[in-house]
Amino acid sequence: MIKSTRLVYITFMLIISAAFSLFTSGCRSCGKEVDDEALILELIKKGASLAEQKKIKELMELTVKDFRESGRNMDRRSVRMTLMFAFRRYGKFRVLYPRPNIRIQDSKTEATARIPFIISRQGQEAPDLSDLYEDPEEWISYVSNKADPYYLNLQLVKQGDEWMVQSAHLSGMRGLNRL
Repeated sequence: MIKSTRLVYITFMLIISAAFSLFTSGCRSCGKEVDDEALILELIKKGASLAEQKKIKELMELTVKDFRESGRNMDRRSVRMTLMFAFRRYGKFRVLYPRPNIRIQDSKTEATARIPFIISRQGQEAPDLSDLYEDPEEWISYVSNKADPYYLNLQLVKQGDEWMVQSAHLSGMRGLNRL
């Protein structure tokens, strides 16, 4: 009788411990996912701002050392040169985009982000897209009637507490080969 009561007690404690552990790890991962998504959104926002300011060095600091542009298989140096030519070509511009589609892997150390965007040159009439930020599909539908959106697909890795861009793939750009 004592053995069975003890066994029930130990089993009960293991179940409670496991449930508590699952609950707390679930809360941590839920909170962490939200925090990680917010960190990635900030990284994207910072990247767009740096691009608008044409700060290539600072923009490249958001990437890992072995960063690659996967579409054309360019290394960091080639990407820097391409950005320099593109920024010179566009002059002053703004980057407009809706809420990025971010997927954080189960490992919590890798993520992907898909960002449709348009570039609005200074003096060019830019549509007011602020009401569509939270609805990327509607944003794309609206923008597609006025411009050709570009798509930036990012592979991100977490290094310590910081998210970094490991690789990028740019598509939808007309005239990309003319840069």
